Amino acid sequence: MSLITRLKGRNHIQYVFKEGQVTFVYPLKIVWLLRTETSCRPELALSVWVPKRNIRKAVDRNKIKRRIRAAFNKHEVALTGGLGSESAYDCICIYVAQSMEDFKGIEAAIRKKIF
Repeated sequence: MSLITRLKGRNHIQYVFKEGQVTFVYPLKIVWLLRTETSCRPELALSVWVPKRNIRKAVDRNKIKRRIRAAFNKHEVALTGGLGSESAYDCICIYVAQSMEDFKGIEAAIRKKIF
């Protein structure tokens, strides 16, 4: 079972932007927040955004979203391994590059953020 879920809800996303920390690792801008609640299980709630202004074709935007999710799933153990039993991360990834990056470039950015 995957520990990476989708970050949903307008109020929740606004709270992450308001209270979270921002990290920029090209081609991603990552806004993240560590939740420490007694009712949450260790997980990573992820939301991926690719602006239409940067990538015009919907096919390409969806491909980039799939690549980002795949990179997070590939490093799922490293991301959620350090979490305690009552903490979780909320993470919003915003793709900021003007052109499509390959999977290796996206994965390298996520690895750089993790380690």
